[in-house]
Amino acid sequence: MTAEEKAIQEDTIRVENSEGDVVAIQPISPEPGLYLNRELSLLEFNSRVLDEAMDGSNPLLEQVRFLAIFNSILDEFFMIRVSGIREQVKA
Repeated sequence: MTAEEKAIQEDTIRVENSEGDVVAIQPISPEPGLYLNRELSLLEFNSRVLDEAMDGSNPLLEQVRFLAIFNSILDEFFMIRVSGIREQVKA
């Protein structure tokens, strides 16, 4: 057994399923490229919502609804996410 195979075997989690069989589960390696930044993703989404609100081909009421959604998301972002980031920086 190679060192790599041994490391994989040590990282493997073994659990019993409902039938009593032992099942091996290999955890996902924490590669940064596999994860998205929640805050940046939310801001990108909010940008697309604002684009829809500014699109003149949408009916006026739809534009107003998109603006309301944009406002709500941005409000939540600053109240919850930005304050959470500030607390992380302080810690």
